[in-house]
Amino acid sequence: MKYLDIIKTKLGAYPIGAWVPYYDHNLTAEYFADMKNCGINFIPTNNCKKEELDFISNAGMKLMVNDERVSYVNITGIVNVKDYLSEYSQREDVLSVFIWDEPTPTMMDLCAVINKQVNKYCDNIFGYINLHPNYSSQDIQREDRTYAEYLQYFVDTCKPKVISYDHYPFYKDNVGSEKMFENLDDIRNCCNNNGLEFMTFIQSAEYFNHVLPTKAMLNYQVATSLAYGAKGILYFTYAQVIHDANNECFGPAVLDKQGNKTHVYYDIMSINRKIQEKGQLFMELKHKGVVFFSEKFFKYSTITPDFNVDCEEILVGVFEREDQRYLYVVNLNLEKTQTVTVKDSEKECVITLESGAGELIRF
Repeated sequence: MKYLDIIKTKLGAYPIGAWVPYYDHNLTAEYFADMKNCGINFIPTNNCKKEELDFISNAGMKLMVNDERVSYVNITGIVNVKDYLSEYSQREDVLSVFIWDEPTPTMMDLCAVINKQVNKYCDNIFGYINLHPNYSSQDIQREDRTYAEYLQYFVDTCKPKVISYDHYPFYKDNVGSEKMFENLDDIRNCCNNNGLEFMTFIQSAEYFNHVLPTKAMLNYQVATSLAYGAKGILYFTYAQVIHDANNECFGPAVLDKQGNKTHVYYDIMSINRKIQEKGQLFMELKHKGVVFFSEKFFKYSTITPDFNVDCEEILVGVFEREDQRYLYVVNLNLEKTQTVTVKDSEKECVITLESGAGELIRF
């Protein structure tokens, strides 16, 4: 099964996940009800024990199984991967099994062996491998490959069903939009060249020199990803990180250290509900390109539009479904709401977009 078929069959909605979704002490019905209520519909598990998988499934969410016998498996354990997967891969609530996070090309050689087992014996799920962003070290983390070469090596080597990557653009001293759009462009090109879809992470936590994002910043990340045709998002992170050796460098996320909801919880609840209003449509749309009505980012446009907008700092993702065209219009201004008129020779549409937000219109 292809990625989109797995999602359609098992989830039936736009995939919205969260990294570090819980710790063992959070295994309560109330905790997971809150997570589901804010729009999260799949999560990586802490382990592969049936009791924990059942608990999360009963809370109404799908599973990315974290099985330490499969994730980062060493070469001596490869022969047993089929047996490990058989314990849970046929469950209807399992979307994926976690394999690796941010591999180098050398690590991808091992990822490929694991993912081959997943693809061969568990066609109804996908092996999940998350990639480095384009601001990773070219000489160390990408082993002297350009970012485009790094992506293509991953596809050629690991034979993934979907591409996933992380890129966190909001720092205490600046906004890294330029690199973010370069990253999206490379990911989109790789997907187009290889017949794949992609999912991406959304910065939702304060850590190191990254800020806890505002509603506008959350809007901006989600909307720009949707404009490029993302078929799934994951928030980084849901719970505040407390397990990492550098956990003192992690601040609040969707929840704070005490488990209290921050403003991010309510912000992503609003964002997630809006996504799901047209979630199935998002999954069906075929991406055709992007147009920037912005002097700063115009160079990242990939198609010449036959429509126009009446203000600056606008991104438009262009999509098709059958004989219908859709535009996903994004307000790139992080400071103010904009009312945008989209028009061509036959039609005119006026929409109001809050800071960073997007809106899908049939045009």
